[in-house]
Amino acid sequence: MDFFRKRQIQIELDKISQHQWEEICTRCKSFLRKKLFNKTNFGAHSERDLGLPAIDYYFEEAVSKIFTFEWEWQFEKYSIVEQIIRIAGSMISKNVEKYRRKMEKGYFETEYSDNMAYDLFDEVYDESIDKLLECIERIVKEGDAFMQMHWESIKEGLKSKQIAEIIEKPVNYVYRQNEKLIYHAKTKCLTVHDE
Repeated sequence: MDFFRKRQIQIELDKISQHQWEEICTRCKSFLRKKLFNKTNFGAHSERDLGLPAIDYYFEEAVSKIFTFEWEWQFEKYSIVEQIIRIAGSMISKNVEKYRRKMEKGYFETEYSDNMAYDLFDEVYDESIDKLLECIERIVKEGDAFMQMHWESIKEGLKSKQIAEIIEKPVNYVYRQNEKLIYHAKTKCLTVHDE
């Protein structure tokens, strides 16, 4: 897209008032709510995979693609609402395809609850909980700063979303850190003191 075309699009975007943006947001999110109805609890459109609730994610990404000129707004042909919906629809299709390929390769996701906190290790608890926690503390100290902050947040009973905000990472990053901690607990701690 050349400079002149970008300038034309920018002029059209500047014409949209704050009140109109609120209407655009309402209309686009209403469309997305219908399109994604009952499809956001798990899978390609889950908050775990996207890092945000699906409706917010697709709307914000579509608008961002227009403002960064990643996707050309054909304002002569489509209203801003139509263009955002077209972009979001394309992203939804691509995400489903990407997720399908991932599943075909055998990558199955673990489902998480937002209430996961210090009880994250319930499945690996045994009689010697103190030894287990000491071992995990040692592993965490050897890890990076994110892992250490993550562990401290878990001990304080914070939820995954809160931890994500603290370490300034997406929620799915927190879930992967949870998996890493559980893996270390099972392989490096339980096996060592079970022997």
